[in-house]
Amino acid sequence: CSSDGELHRNETTGELEMTPGEYTQTGPKCMLKIGDSIRKGRCLDVESDRTKPGAYLNIFPCEAKWHQLFSFGNGDVVPSGGIHVSPPKHLSSKKSTAHLCLGVQGRSSEDKEEWLRPEHDDDPDDLWPWEQDNATEYYDNGFLSLKYWDGLQLQTTPCSNEGAVVEFLYVPFIVEEYDNDEGESTDNKSDAAVEEKTDDDAEGLVVGDEL
Repeated sequence: CSSDGELHRNETTGELEMTPGEYTQTGPKCMLKIGDSIRKGRCLDVESDRTKPGAYLNIFPCEAKWHQLFSFGNGDVVPSGGIHVSPPKHLSSKKSTAHLCLGVQGRSSEDKEEWLRPEHDDDPDDLWPWEQDNATEYYDNGFLSLKYWDGLQLQTTPCSNEGAVVEFLYVPFIVEEYDNDEGESTDNKSDAAVEEKTDDDAEGLVVGDEL
């Protein structure tokens, strides 16, 4: 992550708390990398450098460009829990939104037609899971449960588009090291590895893995 501003995980709520920097109102910008899979080391990426809402989020080789640099909301400029990119002004039109958050389509009444992805390729009359009659589970905030979007790609949406913006929690994970074929963990190295992994690396890697 860049060094202007601070990020801290709230151990009680699981939220990532962002403190703005001296020069950056949206705080540190981070590359979110896959921690462990066949795509290990690749980065979360906004589809085709797209500066308008509706771009898919993909996994792509890391380039350290604006479409791979993500910031975290604190409830001021961007909703708390939101993850977003900020397209450069010289690449955006005057009517473009300054910040694009990770979100889903079809969950907000403020969605615009040009932001939405095409209908089902196999049958245009098919309904999305959230359009089905049995989509009746809501959160306390009045929005449909995200389980109806399970398995679908995230896409960018204006950070002001309440309901469409996904709010994230951050869960540390533990990686144990083993020194023999039976799978018994080492006595000393394991504890050190657990402490180091939890304190320094967990937040960013978990986000990448979950996405």
